[in-house]
Parts: sequence; C-alpha cells; structure tokens
Amino acid sequence: MFSSRIRLAIVIAFAMLAIAPALSAQLLELGPSPLTAGQALSCLDAEDAAASKPARAPLHAVTEGPSDMAFLFGAANAAGQFGAYYRTDLFYSGSGVGNGQIVFDMWVLPANQDNTNTQGRRYSVADNAFGIFRDVVGTFGFSGAATVMVSIDRTATTAIGAYSRLSWWGRTYTSSPSGGVYSTTLPVTTGWLISPTTYTDAPGAVQSADKRTNVNAFNHSGSTITCRVDVYGQTSALGTFYLTIPPYSSIQRGLSDFSIPEPGGEVVFSLSSGYATAFAVTVDNATNDGDARLASYRETKACEDISGTWAGAFANRCGAYNSSYVVVRQTGCSFTAATAAGDLTGTLSGTYGTFTITSGQSCSGSITGNFRVFSSNGIAGTYSGSISGTSCCGPVVSGAIVLGR
Repeated sequence: MFSSRIRLAIVIAFAMLAIAPALSAQLLELGPSPLTAGQALSCLDAEDAAASKPARAPLHAVTEGPSDMAFLFGAANAAGQFGAYYRTDLFYSGSGVGNGQIVFDMWVLPANQDNTNTQGRRYSVADNAFGIFRDVVGTFGFSGAATVMVSIDRTATTAIGAYSRLSWWGRTYTSSPSGGVYSTTLPVTTGWLISPTTYTDAPGAVQSADKRTNVNAFNHSGSTITCRVDVYGQTSALGTFYLTIPPYSSIQRGLSDFSIPEPGGEVVFSLSSGYATAFAVTVDNATNDGDARLASYRETKACEDISGTWAGAFANRCGAYNSSYVVVRQTGCSFTAATAAGDLTGTLSGTYGTFTITSGQSCSGSITGNFRVFSSNGIAGTYSGSISGTSCCGPVVSGAIVLGR
C-alpha cells in the first residue's frame, strides 16, 4: 500500500495534469466570421464599448488577465527602412481547466482604408489551450500595416465564467542583417484610450541619424476622425500635424520632418470627436530594433487658465529676437492679448491652444500659431504666416514663442 505522503503526491500530480495547458494544435478554424468588423462594433457605441471592454485599460500595463475583446496594434507584413521586412506573430492563452471550448473571431484591419466591411475568421479552441498565429497579417492575405481585433462569441462559447476569455500578446519582428531577429512587443488594449475629453502622450520620441520614430493611431469609431499630433522637444514645441483616419483603421506617420535628439521629446495625441488609441515606436537605424510605447491616458479639463501677466520671448526665422511683457485676458476658453507684433486672439482646449495675430504696428498681415501650457508658469509654441513691411522678415514668417512667469 502507498503511504499517505505518496498518495498525496499522486493526487497532486493528477490534479496538475488536469489543469495543465493543452497544445496549440487544438485550435480549429471554423470558417469566415459571421460578422464584418463594422458589424462587430456597430452594436457598441463608445459608451457601451467602455463598459464591455473598458476604455483606458491597456492590457499587460494597467490591467492584467484574459479579456472578451482585444486590440493588438502595430501588426505588419511590409518592407521597412534599412533593409527591414516586418511580420507579426500573435500569442494566445486560455485560463480554463479543459472543460469547454472558446469560440472567437479575429479581424486583420489594414491601415489607410475603411474597414467597416472587412471580413474576419472564426476559431474554436479549448479553454486551457495556448498557441501562436504566425505572420498573421500575411496569413489573412494582407500586406502593409494593420491592427488585429479579436472578440469572444459568448453565445457560441461553452467555457463558463472567467474560463471563457483569452489573454493576447504580439510581436512585430524583422531579421537582423548579421543573423537573428529583432522584434517589438505590440501594445494591447481592450478598447479605446482617447476621447474628445481626454488626451494621451508618449515620451521618448527620438528622430536623428541613429534613430527614427513613427506614430500610429487607430480609429475605434464608425466614421472618419481627425487625430491631432503635437510634437515637443525637451524645452519647446516643435510642430503639429493631423492624421485623418478611416473607420476601424489606423494611420502611421514618421517624424522625419522634425529633429529630436537624445534623450528624446514627447508626442501628444488628442481628438475633437470619436475614439482612438495611439502609440509611438522608436527604432534603432542600425539594428531595426523597436521600442513601442502606448500613449498614456490623461484626464483634461475644458481649458487651462492662462490669464495674467507673462514675460514673453519671441524669435523668428530671420534671427530676430524680442522680449516683452504680455497681459492675457481670458473669458472661458477664449483669450486676447496685445503684443508688439499686433493684436492676438486665441482659444484653448485642455492644455493646448491656437492663436492669430493681426494688425501689426509696423508689419501688416496675419500670423497663426499653436502652443502648449506646460505648467501654471510655462507656455511654449510655434507660429507662421504672411506679412509685409520694412524689416519684417516677410513675406513668409515663422518662429517660436515662449512665455513664463
């Protein structure tokens, strides 16, 4: 007869075998998904989406564990710079004990196109399985950049409770010229991170001879949206551009128009409508090794209070420099000020603002600009426009503005 200690060991061994992960070979493709990407998300308006797949919840960063829905950003099947060719593998893992099946749909959503009618595929897997989708974008027959969306069909799934969900990871990789593979871990969320009342930022952006940075934003909305991207160096605003993003799609843009030396600057994303998720990837030009940073969510109020007296410094492309005091008068999110360059009017949204200067004393024309409020005593921005007059650096003028107090 076995001793009680041996019997206990046998019981534990069998118990461990009962919950051991199943093999990835148990994955079964069931055919096309019954829903397009647009149909899968159309029943979830932004607020419903926030409830069923929590907004502002990046997986493996703020929350951890399996989920009903996941978005994996930065997938690719495409050539890159410096001899790179990027592909993407996805990894999944169940949390069950082998008592049921999980049925899920997967969509590969190519960048730069309306994906409302993009068709997905349906799969079934044991609730304790794990596995890998190799070259997922190419396997679905697409090339270029893409976002991958997965969703559990709760009605077709036989696993129960928390066992009916899956955890997801991903990597985008390229072969190294000297052998081996360089890869970037993909950002993963259960929903959107940016709304019209929030913004997100990603520090560490470098654009130099040694490194390059790409920014990417995905539109969770069923209509085209515009994402504003503000680029900052260590001490000043460098410029602004906009990404026009089709429904359920993404847009990527490099920061080649900017010079951002080490240790890097910051990229800030904001919206006037819709819902999105954004991230930045900084890549080493020698190795094509990438560092992906999911843009971090921040609350923001309607606008900052910038009223009062500021010490201003103004510089333009001709090398002219002027410093003077500026008194800002603010009503709500609108403000005015009298400057040496002319009458200034502008509006604020959160910590960002735009302004126009007209009717200069010695130079006539119109100048527009944008800025960011860094703190209660710091503002930095840029401007450009067309002016005429003696010693006015016209007809095209541009420069920087810094205010402090």
